[in-house]
Amino acid sequence: MNDARVTRYLTVQDKCTLWDAAKYYGKQWRSNSILLAIYSEGEQVCNCGFFDVVGGSAELRISMCEPSVWCKGIGSVAVKQMFEVAATANVGTFWLNVHPDNAGAVRIYEKNGFPHQGAVTFEDGSTQLHMVCSLDDIVNG
Repeated sequence: MNDARVTRYLTVQDKCTLWDAAKYYGKQWRSNSILLAIYSEGEQVCNCGFFDVVGGSAELRISMCEPSVWCKGIGSVAVKQMFEVAATANVGTFWLNVHPDNAGAVRIYEKNGFPHQGAVTFEDGSTQLHMVCSLDDIVNG
């Protein structure tokens, strides 16, 4: 997570220690977030999860943490895995924010049923695309 290629489009780009990661994941685990990791050839290549799970809605976050697997379909695998998790976890609607210059991520989300729903501007002035998807849309679409 300290590779500038990986953190380039993340909202928080600070250096991450193992202790920072442990605190972050501990906090998410206690808050009922649903966290997954995807492995390829025995190496963790992707973190993904549902955050802020409230009333059947959640934020989807995916971080492709290994550049050597970019553009190899793992992002789409992550989205599809999260759809399967959503079906068993009573999460029917998911939303995400993605940096507009992160063309690979935008393409993955569009390809997997996330339409653009506008933009979000943060306190620091940065803007991200807001995308929302419903499990019903995926199943029936």
